[in-house]
Amino acid sequence: MTPVTPPADVLWRSMSPERMIDGGLAAADVRRLRDATDAGTPWDEALVAIAGDRAAQAEKALAAGQVVTAREAFRWSAAALLFAQMAWNDDSPHRVALYARFTATVARAGALADPAWEQVTLPFGDGRLFGWLVRPVGPVRGTVIVLGGQSGWGATYLRAADALLARGVAAFLVEGPGQGETRMRGGVLLDVDVRAAYSTFVDHVLADPSLGGSVGIWGNSMGGLFAGTAAASDPRISAVCVNGAPARPRLLGFRTFDEQAAAMLGGAGEAEVRANFDRIALQARDRITGAVLVVHGGQDPIVSREEQQPFLDAALGEATLREWEDGDHTVYRHGEERNAVVADWFADHLAPPRATLLDEVRASFAATPDPRTRAVLDAVTRHVHALVGEVRPTLAEWEQAIDFLTAVGQTCDDTRQEFVLLSDVLGVSMLVETLNGGDHGTESTVLGPFHMTASPRRALGDSISEVGLERPAVVTGMVVDLDGRPVPGASVDVWQCDEDGFYDVQRPDVQPAGNGRGMFTADADGAFWFRTVVPSHYPIPTDGPVGGLLEASERHPYRPAHVHLIVDAAGFEPLTTHLFVADSPYLDSDAVFAVKQSLVREFAVVDDPDEAERYGVRAPFRRAHFEVQLAGERREETA
Repeated sequence: MTPVTPPADVLWRSMSPERMIDGGLAAADVRRLRDATDAGTPWDEALVAIAGDRAAQAEKALAAGQVVTAREAFRWSAAALLFAQMAWNDDSPHRVALYARFTATVARAGALADPAWEQVTLPFGDGRLFGWLVRPVGPVRGTVIVLGGQSGWGATYLRAADALLARGVAAFLVEGPGQGETRMRGGVLLDVDVRAAYSTFVDHVLADPSLGGSVGIWGNSMGGLFAGTAAASDPRISAVCVNGAPARPRLLGFRTFDEQAAAMLGGAGEAEVRANFDRIALQARDRITGAVLVVHGGQDPIVSREEQQPFLDAALGEATLREWEDGDHTVYRHGEERNAVVADWFADHLAPPRATLLDEVRASFAATPDPRTRAVLDAVTRHVHALVGEVRPTLAEWEQAIDFLTAVGQTCDDTRQEFVLLSDVLGVSMLVETLNGGDHGTESTVLGPFHMTASPRRALGDSISEVGLERPAVVTGMVVDLDGRPVPGASVDVWQCDEDGFYDVQRPDVQPAGNGRGMFTADADGAFWFRTVVPSHYPIPTDGPVGGLLEASERHPYRPAHVHLIVDAAGFEPLTTHLFVADSPYLDSDAVFAVKQSLVREFAVVDDPDEAERYGVRAPFRRAHFEVQLAGERREETA
């Protein structure tokens, strides 16, 4: 069902003749549209008719071999469809269909260009970004990403592209989050990381050496905000033009603008739009390393010069204001002159990418002899620089970070490893275990910070607990290979906390050294067993800097009850794992993210005196069984 077309007088107020000509509509077609709407023809019907006539003209010219004329007629046809769909602000099926026709007609025009225009689709999150890459004839001195705001997108800016091409600069006419095909087909709204989206376009340009190796970005209307914030976040952008954009957007209180803003978020309410405007605004700490050009129309009824000033203030280098005193919003009134001025400015300011500090640091490690060390140093350098670039710490915050890491190191001693604890609570220890764990056998998990002393060697069946026997337990187990065959002689190193949740190294005045620890050797059948106590859940140490981190983030420090094991045998991969107590608290919120359901076992109550006597404990006691399956290839012993 075709939606009701808004009154023509309303649409003429938001789409002036100057704007339509700037957007590619032929002057004669603007006059024809005026005559048609004055006669009562609905806006979209009049423009669709114009588009059809221009397409027919293009086909006729093409049949006659007049390629240039055909291309221009297709462009006029596309412009008519562009302004036809602008009659609505929400994405009705009718509007989406018109925009699809617009895109298809742009493709017809682009196919007749030399070089042909490239329609680009880039993955982004769960969706796709769209754009048109338009190249000049001959060598490319750089590429400018051109974008619009809430209603003019992508190929709307073909006239800007013409000006850039004439100066040897390629144009990438993009449709970012909440715009055009990216919104209607790609499913990417303005609620994503907008800066990252535009960096994705930058990635595409810089991945193609034929595009000149340097990138500028030119944003029009609200697109100027997206261009400015992209340049503030991505130092690879060497020049940015902001044309008619507020640094801090706001709802303007008139229907067209506010509905367009809501549509960019998929039809959000006013509160959501305001919150998103705050999120995507240029921030006080933003700084732009490339050259900045701000374009302003002195009679712009939407954006004041003061609202654009923060872009100039954010510039670390050259910053220029170019104002047309009688200019309207985005200076439609002087479109050709504006395009020439901006294109000249980009041609002067696009330069081959400068070596960055990151480039210099990476180059300093390039001669590292060991390939693995070189790769690790390069990755660490890249990711640390990226982290600092994203977080943008103040000097005081950076000193605080250094002090924190220093305190972590100073807390380490022979019986405590605070760096392991930090790795644990950040989930890094578990990530390393996961990356190094095999696809088969018993699952691995973290080592933890308390494997600091050698476990005393004990005989099978010995007790590892020398104090506190309120909840006696027996752990039995088998070590087998991937085929289920016993692995005789496997070493089984175990350690755990006591019934109060402390390891021996934490309370040396209460527990003797080696309490809760034992090194066992599996028998000829791969079996092992030992006596112990049921371990308690416990808090990881919170008296150091890692504890302060947890407190600041309001995370609890608790680990569920468990027994640590390291199992090893000749010819097999050593395994570091846990045996978790099934009824323990915190199994679903382990402070170090180490719980795996395959490692959880019931410590069943046994009230049989004969069984208790067999294991040398008193009844009732708890018993758990844990089969350990080692991965690797068994090496047969030779005589």
